[in-house]
Amino acid sequence: MERPIEAWNPIILLAIDDKEQIWLDDQIYTLENIRPVLEEMKAETPKSTALILPDPEASAGVVWDLQFILQELNIPTRVSTP
Repeated sequence: MERPIEAWNPIILLAIDDKEQIWLDDQIYTLENIRPVLEEMKAETPKSTALILPDPEASAGVVWDLQFILQELNIPTRVSTP
């Protein structure tokens, strides 16, 4: 039995490169300075959703930590896998 594919149109797209840099809107962030930016985005659009696009060489720890920050902010998140 096939399951329907639900639409996922995230408002927040975050990329993580192999140097553990987080990219958002052509700006580079670290785990230490991304939270205030995400808080502001959540305040502007309370129903925000996010998609994390990690580089295959990105640290799993950074992906996990970023996902945890988004969860703490109550932003539904998915992580893209290759």
